[in-house]
Amino acid sequence: MQLSLEARQRIHERYERQSVSQRQLAEDFQVSLSTVKRILKRSKDDLGRRAGSGNPGKIHERERQCLAEYAQQYPDAFLREYADEIERICGVRVTEQAVSVHLRKLKWTLKKTDPSLRNPSRSAGSNSGSTLSQS
Repeated sequence: MQLSLEARQRIHERYERQSVSQRQLAEDFQVSLSTVKRILKRSKDDLGRRAGSGNPGKIHERERQCLAEYAQQYPDAFLREYADEIERICGVRVTEQAVSVHLRKLKWTLKKTDPSLRNPSRSAGSNSGSTLSQS
């Protein structure tokens, strides 16, 4: 749980004005001692939320389009196969988790199918089937 700006300011003010120990502040505000130390390290004027990592991710419009086309062409593919295809076509290495996140953003889910319904043109290395359906 993230502390509000007001709570961080109160911790800072109380430490400066009342000579309260960091451990006591942690107990009073029900946060860890390391959280109190982190807050007190920062300038009183810089207690607002900090920006995230700024990592924009690797799957952008071009990769999303590649993923959507491959998913339509090979609905039984595994996440690893989708990731490999994005790397092959777009030159961007992505994780299976990133593929899963973006398939969900496309509102597509992987669902198991009967092995007899698998796409026969798919690579021979796969031994279980799933189908991609748009929700």
